[in-house]
Amino acid sequence: MSNEAKKANAFIKEVLARITGDNAEATANKIARKALCAVESQISGLKSQINDQEDVVADKAEALENAIYPKEAFENGKSYVAAVSAAYTAHEDAKECLEDLNTQLKFWVTTLENRF
Repeated sequence: MSNEAKKANAFIKEVLARITGDNAEATANKIARKALCAVESQISGLKSQINDQEDVVADKAEALENAIYPKEAFENGKSYVAAVSAAYTAHEDAKECLEDLNTQLKFWVTTLENRF
């Protein structure tokens, strides 16, 4: 029996332990197929979001550098500090979002590997 089949059987056994009735096994198999598809879809979607967010982080890093080293003179120190501060915050927020997406991906991959 393949490793994937063993994992599916483990998931089905866990579901069967939670449900009863004449069609329990058929219901457990259906639940397992749908859950597996949902988790695989979630992983795929997260990978796509991570790819997009990596671009956002790079763009925000460039914007921060441009704010720190402006090409044009600024009116006063206050506007310079505000621009750098806003760019820094945007960059930090983008990195935090990327970190969150990676954490979610790790959770779903681990779930797929250990529960199915």
